[in-house]
Amino acid sequence: MKQKSSDETIKILMLGESGVGKSSILTRFTDDKFSTNFLTTLGVEYKHKTIMINDKKVMTQVWDTAGQEKFRTITPVYYRKVDGVVMVYDITDRNSFESINYWMKNLKDNADSNIRVILIGNKFDLADKRAVTKEEGDKLADSYGIKFMEASAKSRHNVNELFALLSVDILEYRQSSGNSSGGNATTAIEPTELNVHLDARREAAKKKAAKGSKCC
Repeated sequence: MKQKSSDETIKILMLGESGVGKSSILTRFTDDKFSTNFLTTLGVEYKHKTIMINDKKVMTQVWDTAGQEKFRTITPVYYRKVDGVVMVYDITDRNSFESINYWMKNLKDNADSNIRVILIGNKFDLADKRAVTKEEGDKLADSYGIKFMEASAKSRHNVNELFALLSVDILEYRQSSGNSSGGNATTAIEPTELNVHLDARREAAKKKAAKGSKCC
């Protein structure tokens, strides 16, 4: 008998301004790679990875969206049937932090009211250049009733943990609402207990990074 590829499937969307590191976070999560020469995302790109939660295989399907204004009419299309959102700002860029209110309103106007969200202050490795304090991130997340972490795609800091925390939140919501996508709903656990492992398909062809381009 063919083994089931996953027990649960969850769909995650990454939102935030261009240049905050959404693509870098996703590539670190799925491929455990980091580059300063990422091309800016055009439209929407997709990756996936299987993680283990309480001995259950959970397929995380992640859509990485472009933050540029010209692509903002495309992004709301992907809000439909999404289980969770990774909302990202750059801790060294005040404007990207202040734009979170725009993205949260956009999400509220276009997505299901029960979507699970985690706020991420990226580029923790540049904490000595920060323009946004951790306390401000905490306060903003509290105002929306969502979870918050600071992370770094470059150093791996909290990258697996943020996806684990969001995934647990999604599965716990499914359990409480009786809306499981397969198998028995997971029990509540701490993200540090998760055994996260790589099971990501490699893309048949990868875009070559533009030499000297800014990491996105």
